[in-house]
Amino acid sequence: MNTKAQNNKQKVNINKSNVSTAIVGQFFHSIQNGKLEWQGTVIGNPEPGWYLVQLFEWLMGQPNVQRLVRFEDMSEWFFYDDAEQMIYSYEYGTAKHHKSRNKALELKKQ
Repeated sequence: MNTKAQNNKQKVNINKSNVSTAIVGQFFHSIQNGKLEWQGTVIGNPEPGWYLVQLFEWLMGQPNVQRLVRFEDMSEWFFYDDAEQMIYSYEYGTAKHHKSRNKALELKKQ
């Protein structure tokens, strides 16, 4: 007899199997020590738990370097479906508010 908890556990297991490719193609802003660090897109999943990301320059937004990143290190990142959403977030949305909040905290410390 399947209980609700067993059904939920099965759903979680199914979802975990899709995680390895779910973020490939997503755009992102990375967060390091509470600050925006990188912007880019996830371009591959060469090894379970590792992602290849293409970073973009901050000034012109041109592709810069590629880095390998552990999945665990991405937990605080902001992810977007496309570059337009990423840019909008940086200029008007969540990423902008994150930047503004951090600048205000830094000014308070001075």
